[in-house]
Amino acid sequence: MPLFSDVPQKRSVLAEPQVAFYAQSTHGRINVGEHQTIVFDQVVTNVGNAYNKFSGMFTAPVSGTYAIFWSTFNGHHTHLLSELVHNANVVGLAWSDAYDHDDGEMASNQAVLPMNAGDIAYVRSAPYNPPCVADGRSFTTFSGWLLYLA
Repeated sequence: MPLFSDVPQKRSVLAEPQVAFYAQSTHGRINVGEHQTIVFDQVVTNVGNAYNKFSGMFTAPVSGTYAIFWSTFNGHHTHLLSELVHNANVVGLAWSDAYDHDDGEMASNQAVLPMNAGDIAYVRSAPYNPPCVADGRSFTTFSGWLLYLA
């Protein structure tokens, strides 16, 4: 048996599309209105270049099943209800609430989504009164990766 018999098999796995992103919000405390997209401006990982740090949108480059994760942080006497949106549909919520106390709060959630090439996913504020506050400082994050092709 040849010493390197598994090399061609490994190359075929690497030929499949690779998609993964991880971005953070570096903004300090910002007031967000209803349905305002949260932009994660500091991109740490963007394999496949599918996350846009200017719009806050992830666009699936290939059809498949994706894992999407986000976390939010807010400081003293504030709160944030966030939504994960896939195309025009809300597919997840996260609620961080420090409204009535003197410390910060974090929230996170995750979704596993079938996405077609060209579909978008993003995080936005949900409708809530009074207005929500997002506090970045790299605690507020957005990430996703391709699990497998469709």
